[in-house]
Amino acid sequence: MKKIILFIPILIIGLNTYGQALNDLYKTSKVTLESDKDFAKEINWDKIFPDSKLTINGNHIGTYKSIAVDSDGNIFIGNYSSYSIHKFNSDGKFLFSFGKKGLAEGNFIERPTLGGVVAGKYVFTHEHNGHIKLFSLDGVYIKTIALDYMPIKTLALTSNKIAVIGHVPVGKKVRYVITLIDPETGNKQIIKRLDDVWQNRALTIKKNNYIVSFSPSFTSGEIIIRPLLNGNLIIGVNNRKTIEEYSPEGKLVNSFELDFSPLPYPSELKDEFIKRIEQNVADGKYSKEDIAPIYNENFFPKSMPYYYNILVDSDGNILVFKFVDEDVDHKFSVYSYNSNGKRIADTNLEVEGYKLGLHYRFEEIVFFNGKIIGLLNSSENINEPMSLIKFNIKGEPK
Repeated sequence: MKKIILFIPILIIGLNTYGQALNDLYKTSKVTLESDKDFAKEINWDKIFPDSKLTINGNHIGTYKSIAVDSDGNIFIGNYSSYSIHKFNSDGKFLFSFGKKGLAEGNFIERPTLGGVVAGKYVFTHEHNGHIKLFSLDGVYIKTIALDYMPIKTLALTSNKIAVIGHVPVGKKVRYVITLIDPETGNKQIIKRLDDVWQNRALTIKKNNYIVSFSPSFTSGEIIIRPLLNGNLIIGVNNRKTIEEYSPEGKLVNSFELDFSPLPYPSELKDEFIKRIEQNVADGKYSKEDIAPIYNENFFPKSMPYYYNILVDSDGNILVFKFVDEDVDHKFSVYSYNSNGKRIADTNLEVEGYKLGLHYRFEEIVFFNGKIIGLLNSSENINEPMSLIKFNIKGEPK
């Protein structure tokens, strides 16, 4: 079995390049993305992102960047590692940067993650300290909305609300909460609580005054939230198949089930994990009794997650990206659904020349007017920093 593509991410789908509806393109046998060579071609990305190679505690935070587009096509890039936000016009021309590290009002105490553009007039970010900061589209600080828990992800709804994934400790466990915030009033409404997202199988070993834990790959869950064009919010967890839709008032208005089966959990991953743990026994760190749980029949999951992430395109279609059982970085299986959860089509998506990976915390691509704008790394020159790319899409008939 070839290596499984983890971040099936890359879902960069969609554009209405030739005036054709996106759902018609998804019905073709293969969808390919073509980059606009003239878009943002004069930008010196080493100058914009001098921190692109920054690594702290083993985390390559220089790649932690998010992208958002306002209604006029202006592009905002949140640069987590430099405490800043960069603005470009609709042609990809650099305009200005704003934001900096500091304790003064409007500065970032902790590294910010760009959430998006809300209500047509605010660019907003979130920090791990619970601060959501709002700026004008010209980069002027407006205000801060404080949460009493740590936000993991924020995004804008077309109903002029901000949706938040956050988490709080509940005893020895973690409770995840989905909150809707009115950016004008600061009013907050928790619409969903999840206490069982982490259904991971972990080997926990107690030794003297410490506890060590080992978990196999793909045994934890991630919460996925996406805005619909009607102002509602969809919520999913990548280790289960139900997608729920909530209104801006926080009411559950619809749900549907993903109608495909996830891949079986690979024997290669089991063998790799067991070999790594057994080596600790051979090295004298632990005993055979300590690692006995890994041989239980139910220690490993039966299947992979249903999806790593989902997107909603600019026509309102929901795109689900399934894990691909091939050792490639430019080909993906995509399941498209309409906004009511009815399956439209299955297709293969191919894009060459760029590394596409959609992190559940950071937005690397966005749909805008049937196009896709991405902040991506070249697959041909790994030493180059990320750059803005605009894609058109083509569908090849069956």
